Amino acid sequence: AKEADPKEERKSRYIGDLLETAKKRQRVREAVLERKVAKEQALEDAQEDFVGKEKFITKAYRRKLEERKQWEVEEEERQREEEANDVTKRKSAGAAMASFYGNFANNV
Repeated sequence: AKEADPKEERKSRYIGDLLETAKKRQRVREAVLERKVAKEQALEDAQEDFVGKEKFITKAYRRKLEERKQWEVEEEERQREEEANDVTKRKSAGAAMASFYGNFANNV
Protein backbone atom coordinates (compact mmCIF):
# COMPACT_ATOMS: atom_id res chain seq x y z
CA ALA A 1 0.00 0.00 0.00
CA LYS A 2 1.07 3.59 -0.54
CA GLU A 3 2.14 5.65 2.41
CA ALA A 4 1.28 9.33 2.27
CA ASP A 5 4.22 11.66 2.51
CA PRO A 6 3.35 14.25 5.18
CA LYS A 7 5.25 16.93 3.25
CA GLU A 8 3.34 16.25 0.06
CA GLU A 9 0.52 18.71 -0.37
CA ARG A 10 -2.78 17.02 -1.13
CA LYS A 11 -5.41 18.93 -3.02
CA SER A 12 -9.09 18.31 -2.65
CA ARG A 13 -10.94 17.17 -5.75
CA TYR A 14 -14.13 19.09 -5.26
CA ILE A 15 -13.45 22.14 -3.09
CA GLY A 16 -12.52 24.34 -6.05
CA ASP A 17 -15.76 23.57 -7.87
CA LEU A 18 -17.79 24.04 -4.68
CA LEU A 19 -16.20 27.42 -4.03
CA GLU A 20 -16.85 28.53 -7.62
CA THR A 21 -20.49 27.47 -7.36
CA ALA A 22 -20.83 29.31 -4.05
CA LYS A 23 -19.44 32.48 -5.67
CA LYS A 24 -21.93 32.23 -8.54
CA ARG A 25 -24.84 31.75 -6.14
CA GLN A 26 -23.67 34.69 -4.03
CA ARG A 27 -23.54 36.91 -7.13
CA VAL A 28 -27.06 35.89 -8.09
CA ARG A 29 -28.32 36.57 -4.55
CA GLU A 30 -26.64 39.99 -4.54
CA ALA A 31 -28.22 40.85 -7.90
CA VAL A 32 -31.67 39.89 -6.62
CA LEU A 33 -31.19 41.93 -3.46
CA GLU A 34 -29.91 44.87 -5.49
CA ARG A 35 -33.01 44.82 -7.71
CA LYS A 36 -35.22 44.75 -4.61
CA VAL A 37 -33.39 47.71 -3.09
CA ALA A 38 -33.57 49.58 -6.40
CA LYS A 39 -37.36 49.19 -6.45
CA GLU A 40 -37.59 50.48 -2.87
CA GLN A 41 -35.36 53.45 -3.73
CA ALA A 42 -37.48 54.25 -6.78
CA LEU A 43 -40.55 54.41 -4.54
CA GLU A 44 -38.72 56.66 -2.07
CA ASP A 45 -37.48 58.92 -4.87
CA ALA A 46 -41.04 59.41 -6.04
CA GLN A 47 -41.96 60.94 -2.67
CA GLU A 48 -42.02 64.71 -2.39
CA ASP A 49 -39.26 64.83 0.26
CA PHE A 50 -36.53 63.58 -2.10
CA VAL A 51 -37.44 65.25 -5.39
CA GLY A 52 -34.52 67.24 -6.81
CA LYS A 53 -31.95 66.02 -4.27
CA GLU A 54 -28.55 64.68 -5.32
CA LYS A 55 -27.64 61.02 -5.11
CA PHE A 56 -24.14 59.94 -4.11
CA ILE A 57 -22.46 56.67 -5.02
CA THR A 58 -19.25 55.54 -3.33
CA LYS A 59 -16.26 54.31 -5.31
CA ALA A 60 -16.58 50.85 -3.77
CA TYR A 61 -20.23 50.58 -4.79
CA ARG A 62 -19.44 51.83 -8.29
CA ARG A 63 -16.66 49.19 -8.56
CA LYS A 64 -19.10 46.53 -7.35
CA LEU A 65 -21.61 47.57 -10.02
CA GLU A 66 -18.92 47.36 -12.71
CA GLU A 67 -17.87 43.89 -11.52
CA ARG A 68 -21.50 42.72 -11.58
CA LYS A 69 -21.97 44.12 -15.08
CA GLN A 70 -18.82 42.32 -16.26
CA TRP A 71 -19.99 39.07 -14.65
CA GLU A 72 -23.40 39.37 -16.36
CA VAL A 73 -21.71 39.87 -19.74
CA GLU A 74 -19.54 36.79 -19.14
CA GLU A 75 -22.61 34.76 -18.12
CA GLU A 76 -24.49 35.82 -21.26
CA GLU A 77 -21.49 34.84 -23.40
CA ARG A 78 -21.27 31.46 -21.66
CA GLN A 79 -25.02 30.91 -22.19
CA ARG A 80 -24.72 31.72 -25.92
CA GLU A 81 -21.77 29.33 -26.21
CA GLU A 82 -23.70 26.56 -24.46
CA GLU A 83 -26.70 27.08 -26.72
CA ALA A 84 -24.47 27.00 -29.81
CA ASN A 85 -22.87 23.75 -28.66
CA ASP A 86 -26.14 22.13 -27.55
CA VAL A 87 -26.26 18.70 -29.12
CA THR A 88 -29.97 18.18 -28.49
CA LYS A 89 -30.87 20.98 -30.93
CA ARG A 90 -28.97 19.54 -33.91
CA LYS A 91 -30.99 18.60 -36.99
CA SER A 92 -29.74 15.13 -37.95
CA ALA A 93 -28.90 12.35 -35.51
CA GLY A 94 -25.58 11.52 -37.21
CA ALA A 95 -24.38 15.11 -37.06
CA ALA A 96 -25.60 15.37 -33.48
CA MET A 97 -23.54 12.39 -32.35
CA ALA A 98 -20.47 13.58 -34.23
CA SER A 99 -20.88 16.99 -32.65
CA PHE A 100 -21.42 15.38 -29.26
CA TYR A 101 -18.15 13.48 -29.44
CA GLY A 102 -16.34 16.54 -30.78
CA ASN A 103 -17.60 18.65 -27.85
CA PHE A 104 -16.94 15.80 -25.45
CA ALA A 105 -13.29 15.74 -26.47
CA ASN A 106 -13.04 19.52 -26.04
CA ASN A 107 -14.77 19.63 -22.65
CA VAL A 108 -13.09 16.65 -21.02
